[in-house]
Order: sequence, then C-alpha cells, then structure tokens
Amino acid sequence: GTADEFISPPRFPETLTRIAGPQAMDQSWRQTQANHRLQRARLAIDTLTQLSTLGWDVRGALAIAQNGLRHAETFEPSMRLLANMPSPNAQQALFDLAWAPDLGKNVREMAVGALGESIRSHGILLTNSTLRIINDMYNISSRGGDSSIDHSLVALFRLPRQSAAADAQETN
Repeated sequence: GTADEFISPPRFPETLTRIAGPQAMDQSWRQTQANHRLQRARLAIDTLTQLSTLGWDVRGALAIAQNGLRHAETFEPSMRLLANMPSPNAQQALFDLAWAPDLGKNVREMAVGALGESIRSHGILLTNSTLRIINDMYNISSRGGDSSIDHSLVALFRLPRQSAAADAQETN
C-alpha cells in the first residue's frame, strides 16, 4: 500500500487540532505528513540494513521490517533488511512472500532473491515444517500459480553440483 491508502479522517478532531494546530484537519496536510513519515521510515530501514552489513545485530528490528513489507515505499528496504538478519523468522517472512501464489510475480521473484541472499549469508534457518513444504514443492509438479517461481524457490535448497563427472554418473 501507499500513504494515500492509509489516511482516514481523524477520530478525535478537537484533540488533534489542539496538539497539531488547525492545519491538522486539512486532508492534504495530513497526506503530506504521512508521506514524510514513510520517507523517514525508509531511511531508517536503509540505515538498519547498512548497520547489519557492518556486523551489527539488528534482529530486534524484525517487527519493523515485517511492518515495512506492508507499504510500497518501505517494501524493498524491508526485504533487504530481512535478508541481512540471521533469523529463522526473517527467512520465514521472505519464504512466505515467495510462496504466496496470490502475490504478483515481481514481488515473489524479489522475495526468492532475498531469501537466496539470506541462505547464502546465514545458512538455512527455516523450520522443519517449512522445509517439508519445500520438499513437497519439489515432489509435486505444480500447485497452480507461476511454477517458474516455485522452481526458483526449490532451487535455493538443492545441493550444488560437485563436478561434471558427477553429472555424467547420474545419467548412466
């Protein structure tokens, strides 16, 4: 969603006017303020991502990253932050996005990429129940939706090929 979708009339107009002034009743002013808050949130999430690449433990920001997935302005930075977190819950959030057939293909592809980054950096931290889902995806040809994304998701969990000789042995 965008900031445009989340602006509703104030519930306590008198209190809002007293605290923020009469402009707080103006819908365009409130919209502008919401956009500024989302810009600051994006900057904060980007800063947390930078800190995580420098070795800081940002697992405490999991809820912030998950909330950031709800807004278009903070979606991509939140996915980068989740990919940098050495956390089963962060990997689960990325897997859930990648696995959701009702989401757009581009969102799912981004989630597969972010999950791949997380796995390369931190190893597989997902729970056994999620790994069973991946195993089922490997064994079931299609569950509907875009199978190319499912194949990309399953490919994250395949062992890398050791050599061409190993490939030749498999075909014999």
